[in-house]
Amino acid sequence: MSETEGFGEPHDGPAGRRPGPVPPTGAGEPHDGPAGRRSGPVPPIGAGEPEGGAQINGTERIRVLVVDDQGLVRAGFRMILEAQPDIEVVGEAADGLDAVAAAGRLRPDVVLMDIRMPRLDGLEATRRLAGPGVADPVRVLMLTTFDLDEYVFEALRAGASGFLLKDLPREDLVAAVRVVARGDALLAPQVTR
Repeated sequence: MSETEGFGEPHDGPAGRRPGPVPPTGAGEPHDGPAGRRSGPVPPIGAGEPEGGAQINGTERIRVLVVDDQGLVRAGFRMILEAQPDIEVVGEAADGLDAVAAAGRLRPDVVLMDIRMPRLDGLEATRRLAGPGVADPVRVLMLTTFDLDEYVFEALRAGASGFLLKDLPREDLVAAVRVVARGDALLAPQVTR
């Protein structure tokens, strides 16, 4: 199987490349063949598409940035989210520094953020993207394997819109992204007990 058929192309951080065919995302978005890579520079926010995301069949798509230091976890989240007609993964990052840079460049509707990562953890990255005093905050949905009260409180203080544990069912992940994209807050039921 060739790389353009869906396997072998790496997910290497904020560039947000994805393997396999990509469904059309609207007029005026250049693509470089079946691998779905954009050609040329990333257009400015809102250029050629309505505010809040690309239009597909008349419905708004939620733009998501996936941030986790484990490539396999990022790939899994990407597959789950991109299986939804109303969600588009616009990029990936492997640590908090790359997440802050990618969010500034891509302006996603939701950042799906791990807590424990190298270079800059998810809590500090969230503070920089959504914390007090941020002029144009991004909605951040924290995901972690650690059910620790201090993480929950610190994530919310840092500006996170939601907090979930990674062992949740895929339907709950998709629903959580939609809830946070609407501007609502969300906590995993396990952390409220």
